[in-house]
Amino acid sequence: MQTSAPYNGTVSLGTEVNVLPAAIESARSIGGLVVAQLNPRVPYTYGDSVLPCEAVDYAIEAEAPLASPPERPVAETSASIGDRVAALIGDGATLQAGIGAVPDAVLAGLHRRRGLAVWSEMFSDGVLGLAKAGALDPGQPVTGSSAFGSADLYTWMDRDPDVRMLRTETVNDPALIARRPWMTFVIGALQVDLFA
Repeated sequence: MQTSAPYNGTVSLGTEVNVLPAAIESARSIGGLVVAQLNPRVPYTYGDSVLPCEAVDYAIEAEAPLASPPERPVAETSASIGDRVAALIGDGATLQAGIGAVPDAVLAGLHRRRGLAVWSEMFSDGVLGLAKAGALDPGQPVTGSSAFGSADLYTWMDRDPDVRMLRTETVNDPALIARRPWMTFVIGALQVDLFA
């Protein structure tokens, strides 16, 4: 696994918590070893991403840039869909937006909203845009399990107490999702059956 550099006797899984805590627990339960690449470019995030250094059996220090999606101009179709969907979302909504052209276009259309929260398995730069626009509820941490975006997103996430990276089984727990106010999902469909 890839982690941040050590900090106060801990490391952080940074942008990719996902199923890693469960994988570490499983490896430990059968006597396996945990090997980490300590990468100073991995942002130190809070939540389930924080591990004591003792959880790592072997560590390799190696600085490497984090993957980022290529920058693409917003297509007219994505912008149009984004505007229409954003018009349906009011102040105070909790968003699960995923990543991609349409979710980012929707989030860009929400910059004038206020009190928004994010509870999303995965998020990207659209969430950073909401933070910069002042659209997020300052009392609600951005909660996700993984993030994939620009270097600016990763810099913003680093040591930000308002970003919580949790295990996938927590973020995707239907009971926890049901407690979120005005839960709104913006997810691209891969297939649509026009015949119901």
